[in-house]
Amino acid sequence: MDLPYIFNFNFPLPFWIISGAVLLFFSIQLVYYLLVYRKPYVYEQKRNKSLPLSENLPSVSVVIASKNESENLEKYLPAILEQDYPDFEVIVVNMGSTDETDVLLKGLNQK
Repeated sequence: MDLPYIFNFNFPLPFWIISGAVLLFFSIQLVYYLLVYRKPYVYEQKRNKSLPLSENLPSVSVVIASKNESENLEKYLPAILEQDYPDFEVIVVNMGSTDETDVLLKGLNQK
């Protein structure tokens, strides 16, 4: 019984050389992609393990110097105050503002 040509494995030498080179190339590429695309996952795992516990974090003071910045303070200060850092304080230094910075700061201080 004569098998078709594909099952004979009687291919010429250049076919085997090219097939081996292509297989080697794809194997190297597969290993490269596995190593490269695994790095972000490994980095994220290390970063999550290295985060300090909340009781070990130092207290932080945020000092904001402002002069005639009532519009910016009104816009950005609530976002600063809503941080989830466990122990922090915000100190706003009013450097002689002529706008309504004092009124804004007193209103935020009462909240």
